[in-house]
Amino acid sequence: MNSILNKPYLFFWGLIPLLLVLGFVKSDEVININIHDTYFIIVMFHFVIFLSFLLLILGLGYWIVLKLKKRLFKILSVLHVGFTFLGIVVLLITLMIPNNIITSTNTLLDSLKTINILLTLGVLLIVFGQVFYPFNILLSLFKKE
Repeated sequence: MNSILNKPYLFFWGLIPLLLVLGFVKSDEVININIHDTYFIIVMFHFVIFLSFLLLILGLGYWIVLKLKKRLFKILSVLHVGFTFLGIVVLLITLMIPNNIITSTNTLLDSLKTINILLTLGVLLIVFGQVFYPFNILLSLFKKE
C-alpha cells in the first residue's frame, strides 16, 4: 500500500493490461445505459480502450511529478486512487455479470435497472475521484520544499 502511495503511477499502469485483456475477451459485447428516454450503447472494446487511455494519462501525470522530484500529498493520492479503484471495481463486477443471470428469476438482477444503477455508480465514483487529481498535481508542483 505504501508503494502505491509513493508511486501511484504503478497502480494506474498496472490496471491497463488487465483492462485490455477484459476488452479482448468481451470485445463483442455492448454496454447499454438507459438514462430517461436516451439509450447509450457502447461497445465493450471501445470502453476499455478509453478507460485504458485515461489510466495512462493519470499515471503519466503522477510519473512526471515524481520525476521532477516533487512530493505528492498523501491524502489526495489516497482519495484519488481509492475512488478510482472502487469505481473500476464496481464497473468490472457489473460488466462481468453474464446476461443469462439478468433474465433469470434472480430478484436482485431481475431488470436492467439494477445494472444501470451499478454502472452509473461506478462511473460517478471514478469521476468523483478525478476531482482530487488536479489538486494533487498542481499543489505538488507549486509547493515549496
